[in-house]
Amino acid sequence: MERTVMSVDDKHLENIILELDDYLLKFANKHKLSALLLSSIMLARLTWMNKLAGDPEDFSKLLTTIIDSIEQEQIETTGNLH
Repeated sequence: MERTVMSVDDKHLENIILELDDYLLKFANKHKLSALLLSSIMLARLTWMNKLAGDPEDFSKLLTTIIDSIEQEQIETTGNLH
C-alpha cells in the first residue's frame, strides 16, 4: 500500500472531522451499533490499516499517548486512576 501524506489547513481539517462525525453517527444508527462496538470495530480496522501501511509502531505509540492522556485526566479529575 502506498503512503500518501497530505497537509490540510485547519478549516479543511474541521470540515473533514464534521463530515466524518456525521457519517459515523448515521452508520451507527443504520446498523444499530453502540458507540463502544463501533469504536472497537474502527480501532481494529485502523490497526489493520496501519499494519498494512508499514506504520504499526507509530500507531501503537499514538494509542499509548492517548491512553496516557486519558489516565492523566482521570487522575486530575478524580484524584485516582480507577
